[in-house]
Amino acid sequence: MKNKAYYIITAGIIASALILGSFFYQAISDQSTIKVVGISKRAFRADKLKWSLTFESHVGRNELEKGYLEMEKKLNDFKEEIEAVGISAEQFNVQPITVDKEYGYINENGNSRRIFKGYHLRQYLFLVTEDIEKVEDLVLNPLKLYKKNIIINASNLEYFYSNIDQLKKDIIAEATINAQERAEKMLENTDLKLGKVN
Repeated sequence: MKNKAYYIITAGIIASALILGSFFYQAISDQSTIKVVGISKRAFRADKLKWSLTFESHVGRNELEKGYLEMEKKLNDFKEEIEAVGISAEQFNVQPITVDKEYGYINENGNSRRIFKGYHLRQYLFLVTEDIEKVEDLVLNPLKLYKKNIIINASNLEYFYSNIDQLKKDIIAEATINAQERAEKMLENTDLKLGKVN
């Protein structure tokens, strides 16, 4: 299952990472013009991953201190567990806890009145790592954390490729060559001549 999960994710990355490059070659003879599109595409495997996640807690109106203690425990338990699977907790960028007041409504004699109910605490953290398989194995199998009573309210994976700029250049070059070859093929039995690149 571990390899299968990784394969499925990677396949998604490859499918979404196809880059198309297109160039036009223009063939001109008198007033006749044709345009040829050159296309190049490449699939690539991500070599870095960003894991973003959020912990949350809801407490009553006189329980803000309890909320902070709960958040501290959530973070410490999480760090302990990821260290156990070989992911360094020091890699994580941990943001400060944000606190929002929560309100509700009650009906009194047919009138609705807003009341203060308590607090909503939220903490965001993320890491960027090359240990893609370790993180995927943890994130794509949430029961591993759930069984440790670690509940992540929001979890998101983003994939990156460190040589994307060079890849784009290569694709543009290939698209240009492809356009030229297609244009020459189309014109080989005509009186048209290959014009400039547009």
